[in-house]
Amino acid sequence: MPDWEKQLNGSWKIKIGCDNMGFKRYFVLIGFILLAYILYSIDLGKLIAIVSNANAFLLSLTLVLFAANLSLKALKWKTIIKANGLEYEFSKCFSGWASGFFISIFTPARIGDFARSLYLSKDKKIALGEAFSTVLIERIIDIALILLLGFVSVLIFALVFGKEIISLQILGIVIAIFAVLVIFFLKKKYVKIILKPFFNMLIPEQHKEKMQLNFSAFYGSIQKLKSRKLLVAKATIIGLLTWIITIVFAYLIIQALNLNVPIYYCFVLVPIIGLVDLIPLSISGLGTREAVAILLLSFYSISPENAVAFSLLYYALGYMPPAITGFYFLTKRPINIKKFTVEE
Repeated sequence: MPDWEKQLNGSWKIKIGCDNMGFKRYFVLIGFILLAYILYSIDLGKLIAIVSNANAFLLSLTLVLFAANLSLKALKWKTIIKANGLEYEFSKCFSGWASGFFISIFTPARIGDFARSLYLSKDKKIALGEAFSTVLIERIIDIALILLLGFVSVLIFALVFGKEIISLQILGIVIAIFAVLVIFFLKKKYVKIILKPFFNMLIPEQHKEKMQLNFSAFYGSIQKLKSRKLLVAKATIIGLLTWIITIVFAYLIIQALNLNVPIYYCFVLVPIIGLVDLIPLSISGLGTREAVAILLLSFYSISPENAVAFSLLYYALGYMPPAITGFYFLTKRPINIKKFTVEE
């Protein structure tokens, strides 16, 4: 057995779900069932021919955008860490972000991304709760941007094509609920009141002190971030830049496939795909993303085969390079998921 396979089956083996979460595992399978149905329904020979005839040079340019995007995402996390009063080397932010991304592709809604907080906690010798807060704030910024850009995209789509692919009212309610939950969650005293009964009933006595320390460290970190709003705003701007790069990335794939879709439509297409990726119905959006691509690109008379080719290339070139990068860094600094620790 190769060394990397031993590691994958050993110290940082990733388990999706656990024995008492069978329902969630099956729920996630919806995306794979949907993908299988889509592939069954289209002409696979035509799909293979479309991908085979794609412009290799334009597709290679997407790798440049991947490197730029990954660097910006690492910089965004570094900016949040700096807002927390810590200096963390860019190289470690880069490797940590990539490693977290690799783990996240196996989990719905990318919850595995929080594993990178283990690196920060170990390297800076801070409480895990404090490190966790930097990843959480970054994810809140990401989700807020996706929701806002998605809402604008759905609105534009409704105005131009006269159809609501996602109910604007429901989306507006989701955004409002998200905002209220974030505001509430950032208030320590309210969260403490709600969590206290669960803390007393569910947390074993030997772990209570450590949990309390991490809880206090988490909200101490949140207070620091609140006092450094300019750095948080800078991180938000960086996040917006990553979305612009992603839109250009998508347009390059469309051009590589020689599809007659204008670049301004990508400003509608990509945020809606990002919005659907948030729905925990699959791993890495597989299945749901293809369905949305077929629907959205049909308004420009793009065939289902071309739409699926776009979606699969979007996944292969947008997800696999950072995942491979993360895999490499994980082999250098493995994470033991069961113990939730970094193994040197």
